[in-house]
Amino acid sequence: MNVDFSYSTTEKGGVRIFVLPFVGPNAAPNFAVSGSPLYPAGQGSGDGFFTVSSGAATVDRIRFQMTTGDQTRVLFETFVPVSYRFSDYPISKMTLTPPSPAQLKFGQKVSVSFTYTSAASAGVRIYFRPMTGTAPTPNYAASPSPLYPAGTGTGTGDFTISSGAVTVDGVRFQVYASDNSTLLDEWIITASYRFS
Repeated sequence: MNVDFSYSTTEKGGVRIFVLPFVGPNAAPNFAVSGSPLYPAGQGSGDGFFTVSSGAATVDRIRFQMTTGDQTRVLFETFVPVSYRFSDYPISKMTLTPPSPAQLKFGQKVSVSFTYTSAASAGVRIYFRPMTGTAPTPNYAASPSPLYPAGTGTGTGDFTISSGAVTVDGVRFQVYASDNSTLLDEWIITASYRFS
């Protein structure tokens, strides 16, 4: 992920500015980041990058840190909330229709569309289910997953709630092996759908 920023400093010797991905309170596992050139005193702009080189992780914030040119003192530090999922089975361009937040009638469908990438030669199955708290939302119905072939492609589906006034506060995506035997990856995106 490339990061562009503007800065301002009165530090005569210049500053260095670093970006670091975090998962919860800790630096992301297996991260790699760009170094920092020496930025001169005054105002200017810069850039950097970060990535997760292996494993699966959801980066939920980026730390920006400004140090003196010799890196002996931290002059400024701030965190910016984000949500980037790094995985061997990435899903992107996720669109929920109608957009969240929304109030829906029982049986009204929420459509999901996405782009996926998979190197699994046998393909994968991708499921999405409504969540309330940490559990599947009661009385839900969701479309099954077709077999998504290796490579990059698009997918769609939907879910609804049939009864029981409830708020869906997340949508869980799960990527399974083609025969549904192995969970390859999962994560939850935040949403807000009130069914009544």
